[in-house]
Amino acid sequence: MHDDERATICVRDFGIGINPQKLPHLFDRYYRVDAFGHQFSGLGLGLYISSEIITRHNG
Repeated sequence: MHDDERATICVRDFGIGINPQKLPHLFDRYYRVDAFGHQFSGLGLGLYISSEIITRHNG
């Protein structure tokens, strides 16, 4: 939904979840959450980059 000044984006997630103690670090560069001993590929940059884009656009 949007108007001349704003857009609203909604996201639904059906993932495995994140331990609440790890939430403060979720957008840190290179931080990867491994709540249940699972192996995940990646560098831990995706949420950090997303956060930077939103911040730089005053979101």
